[in-house]
Amino acid sequence: MSSKAITDEEQKQLILDMLDLIDKRCREKGYTYWLFWGTLLGVIRHKGMIPWDDDIDIAMPREDYEKFVEDIKKNPLATNIHFVDNAHPVKAFYPSAFGKVCRSDTVIKYPSYGEKYEMEVSIDVFPMDGVSEIESERLELSNRLDKLSDNINRCVYMPAKDGRSVFRYGLALLRRNCRLAFLYEKWIREKTKLIEGYKRFASSKYCGFPSNINIRGRRLVFERQWFETIYMEFEGKMMPVPAGYDDILEIVFPNYMELPPVEERVSHHDYTSVEWR
Repeated sequence: MSSKAITDEEQKQLILDMLDLIDKRCREKGYTYWLFWGTLLGVIRHKGMIPWDDDIDIAMPREDYEKFVEDIKKNPLATNIHFVDNAHPVKAFYPSAFGKVCRSDTVIKYPSYGEKYEMEVSIDVFPMDGVSEIESERLELSNRLDKLSDNINRCVYMPAKDGRSVFRYGLALLRRNCRLAFLYEKWIREKTKLIEGYKRFASSKYCGFPSNINIRGRRLVFERQWFETIYMEFEGKMMPVPAGYDDILEIVFPNYMELPPVEERVSHHDYTSVEWR
């Protein structure tokens, strides 16, 4: 193992330390946030991180997300902590509709992004919006966002370099070398405008993440009343979670208290290394 390598336990501690910094700032400034996605599942099923998971996800109402982002860009949580989003990429393109709180003294390499693309040890921060009460309107928005995401991702992701996809790989390499910067930025602006122009969290009956309304055939739409904040144990500390966690988790992870088969208890990320810079 390289002397620069970060072990799984070290990586876990790094993101827990970052979560402490985020929690402290949010409590000081009154920003609302909740542990979410697999991290929320970890709270309820394990009272901590899922043993085979390697990241932390939090969600915030968009109003608080925007205040939080502006705050930590002006006043970083620490000298080696910074915020990454579409407007502030780490090194190359950053296609997601959410942000990341990152450690700048670390590097994670993802082969699917190409050799020159790097990320950092981070916590994902998802802005949550109000969504339409009419399903057809929600799906129309989601479909428009999916098309934009497909275009954006074509500027970022590299297909496998093998005999079956030499032509696709060549096209992808050409796109990356040419960078398609003007189209990438245009599509990012369109996607951001679609999301930010939508209903706000506080005034809506339903909420969710407009770019993730339909994942793996499930409708990820939640009742806003489920998002009153309560505190539950996570890695030995009391952390904020939505009061309606049972309803939320049944939508995101049906039968969530059942452990997956042993062979599925692995990280879903495909990075090849985590190291100190």
